Amino acid sequence: MPGSSVFTGDVGWWRARGAAGAVALVLAACGDGGGGGGGRQNAVIQPYLMALDACDPSSNCQGTPQHTIYFLQSSDGVNWQPVPGFMPLVGGVPTIVRRGNTIYLAEQDGRDLAGNLKEGAMKLIRYHMDTGTWDSPVLINLTDAQNPGPYFDTDFTRDSHGNLVLVYHADANGLSGCNASPCDQHIRMAFEVPGSDGASFVAQANDAVTIEVGDQGGAVDPYAFFDGSQYILYVATRMGPLPELNSLSQITVYTSPTVGGPYTLFGGLPNGELVYAAGQASGFYNAALAQYWHYATDGTSAVYEAAVSTLAQQFSLPPPAPSTSCPSPPPAPCGPPVPVATPVITTGTLGLPATYQINHPKFALNTP
Repeated sequence: MPGSSVFTGDVGWWRARGAAGAVALVLAACGDGGGGGGGRQNAVIQPYLMALDACDPSSNCQGTPQHTIYFLQSSDGVNWQPVPGFMPLVGGVPTIVRRGNTIYLAEQDGRDLAGNLKEGAMKLIRYHMDTGTWDSPVLINLTDAQNPGPYFDTDFTRDSHGNLVLVYHADANGLSGCNASPCDQHIRMAFEVPGSDGASFVAQANDAVTIEVGDQGGAVDPYAFFDGSQYILYVATRMGPLPELNSLSQITVYTSPTVGGPYTLFGGLPNGELVYAAGQASGFYNAALAQYWHYATDGTSAVYEAAVSTLAQQFSLPPPAPSTSCPSPPPAPCGPPVPVATPVITTGTLGLPATYQINHPKFALNTP
């Protein structure tokens, strides 16, 4: 039917987008899809996963109800395909992680399970690889005694014991909402409540990092991962971190020996800047190849990848950033030419018109 659920027949109340682009709210059976106890064959078989959202710029892409979430997999991190049978669903700012035989997909579409508006609402659905089925969605409960909420731009990572950690920011005004200088932006982390299976989190008292930005600046879309020796945190920042005043957003890198921080600005990059004029980013350290794989978007129709040998290597998105002039503050990486990222996911990959925008690429390993 038009607007069926994710892996049709597996998810409860969920707004899904059908092939014709219509939106429907579908109540479907949970479990094995009506077959008794056999389940379905697992379709998530490649080593690398990504969740992202896309939108039609003619809708101005304002608000997550205008976005659609896609779930992809890849054998090599370069060639990506949609996961077979996954019906794209309405929502935004997805994040994904695997633990054991369960894949956790969370998103924020600003609505509760009944479809009512609820600012900052976070939903979770779990995919069971042993049965090939999805659970009904549940609301994620986040308790943060230091910040009353709402909370935005959530990301999943894992601690050294395999527990889920929720990374988010607690500043409702977004990337350009500060109206003073300096202005503190709070990147927070919350830890999974034992026994909740990813549905309940309690925040630590301290910020993972507090970022100072200037007037009309902000810090959003955090993403954290472990590279084998340290935890790395990407944050999209604008008009900062101070003293830099960047008119376009950059991906700023912070590091910490522990998942909860505190994170400090990475000194191997100028003012922590990994890539300039980028909207969101995620990454992975491939130890076998001794490469950092960076995935970034810039509000256009592609996800770009740069594979580099060190975290201290900047890169640029097409067209190449200027490399010879260095105004103060610099609007782009200065000095020697930097690698230019290449598109690895396009609107064509998703079966969308070329005019659509792709955002929030969240990489995950398909390992227990």
